[in-house]
Amino acid sequence: MSKRSLTAAVLSLALAACSTPAQAERDAVREKACARPDMVTWVIGKQFCLVIHTFGADAAGPSPTLVVVLHGDMSSGGPPKYHLEIAKTLVASGIVAVGIIRPGHADADGRQSDGEIVRSDRYSAENVDAIADAVVKLKARYKAREAVMIGHSGGSAITGVLIGRHPGVVDRALLISCPCDLARYRDMRRIPQIGKSLSPLKFVDGVPASTKVIAMTGEVDDNTHPELARDYVARLKERGVKAKFVAMPGIGHSYNRSMRDSQVFRQALKDIVAGNL
Repeated sequence: MSKRSLTAAVLSLALAACSTPAQAERDAVREKACARPDMVTWVIGKQFCLVIHTFGADAAGPSPTLVVVLHGDMSSGGPPKYHLEIAKTLVASGIVAVGIIRPGHADADGRQSDGEIVRSDRYSAENVDAIADAVVKLKARYKAREAVMIGHSGGSAITGVLIGRHPGVVDRALLISCPCDLARYRDMRRIPQIGKSLSPLKFVDGVPASTKVIAMTGEVDDNTHPELARDYVARLKERGVKAKFVAMPGIGHSYNRSMRDSQVFRQALKDIVAGNL
């Protein structure tokens, strides 16, 4: 039995003793789905079974561009769903958009991705590697000619690590509100320097010169301050990576109506999907 299967079995037994009939039914559906993931609503990434939401697959045509969108840490609570809104807006001919529910998180329907939510470990090697493996599998499933990853906040941290830790898995990346220098970010926020989380800045040397990167932060973001992404982009440029930093005037950290309706934000989405830097 694999490590993932053993973990899932133990978890199922533990939950069975205190679960309601409705929960037991959801668990049974999940177990079946993870045994043979359909690559539309579930995908296996390393040892994790991850919840996904897929848009545009039926009309994408052959050899599409795969666009994967990652949500933030959801520090304010509630299920992650705003990144699904972003994914939906990207659907067009030749594009399959997939919103991944990050390890440990559950979507609005109660479907939960494997993994744990530990504040200091959210961008761990285990989580990054699971998402990278899921992207590889999705690329194969759709015979994608290229892959684009869009991440917001914690999702952008994972994206920044992934493009350096797993070079070539993603061709282009858009990092929105990125804590790209995790140590510096934690100092700014007076967060202890503990845990297993990785920093995008530490993986700059692994990013291929062929990768295109846009890092975009709100000018009034008092969480992931703009200089974190700006300085990260400068390091990428030093290595010959085609990268640029974009500031969003009047925009803060959270994805909200102001960010969504920002012309700068919309243009960056278009540019990263099309490869226009």
